[in-house]
Amino acid sequence: MILALALLGLAVVNLVSTPRGRSRSAGGEAAEQGPSHDHGKPGKIPDVEEFGPKDAPIEIVAYYPRPSADAESTLTLLRRLVAEYDPHLRVKAVNIATRKGRREAQGPGLPEDGLTVNGRRDFARVVSGNLRKIEFSEAVYPTGSRWREADLRALINLELRHQHLYAKKYEQELESLKTGQTYSVGNPQSKVRVKAYYPMPEQCVDVTFKVLKEVAEEYKDRVYFEFIDTVSDDGFTEWCDAHTLCHGILIDGKQEYEVTVNGETKKVTFFAPLDTEWTRAELEAALNAELAAVGQ
Repeated sequence: MILALALLGLAVVNLVSTPRGRSRSAGGEAAEQGPSHDHGKPGKIPDVEEFGPKDAPIEIVAYYPRPSADAESTLTLLRRLVAEYDPHLRVKAVNIATRKGRREAQGPGLPEDGLTVNGRRDFARVVSGNLRKIEFSEAVYPTGSRWREADLRALINLELRHQHLYAKKYEQELESLKTGQTYSVGNPQSKVRVKAYYPMPEQCVDVTFKVLKEVAEEYKDRVYFEFIDTVSDDGFTEWCDAHTLCHGILIDGKQEYEVTVNGETKKVTFFAPLDTEWTRAELEAALNAELAAVGQ
């Protein structure tokens, strides 16, 4: 009985003293136990995922930890581009959240998440009349901030030209991204002018734009509204030059206003989507104050 209790106590001590993430080998030594990557199970994300023709002349290698917002927003774009550029484009998605993925990313010496196009991590292109250096690190805009769909299309098209595979339809799609969905509404002669800078194709600003359009319709005889698509080349350039706080709204060049709503006066900065940092009532209060100031 005493011997049995002693053996039981020894087993408990042995179990408690084994560090987490390590297991006992047959000989009693602690053995390193890495993360399990059983990709045969449903729902498992592989170390490396490939899509598109294997012999495609353009190869994009995307290095992102999965699952993550950066990975999913970028891979959603890449899957769409593979379909559009078929059979000229293939994608290899490397999951750098796994050991194998991290080892593969060490080859090109990537300092952070990002992608390469036929081995290239950056290039220069003219955007709205200015030469810009584009680096494909982080995720696609607006999840990331360093590159946009138009930048990636421009480099793909350049690579296709070098290989004499240029197609006019690819250039037409890129051309449409120069202005995007930017448009204006209201009285062009008005002294009160509103500029709203947002990535218009993104679902996260759908409600914001629905309300902004309603406000523009309400004030169209007295205010001039410009809805600037920051996904586009021209819109992105104008947004950068405007130096706004995040995506947001300028009323006669100002983003911060003191407004009174329901008897309460407060300072409001019109940035981010609706009902995060500002409300419709606060926007209308700012417009009414500006109209009163100019005598309209």
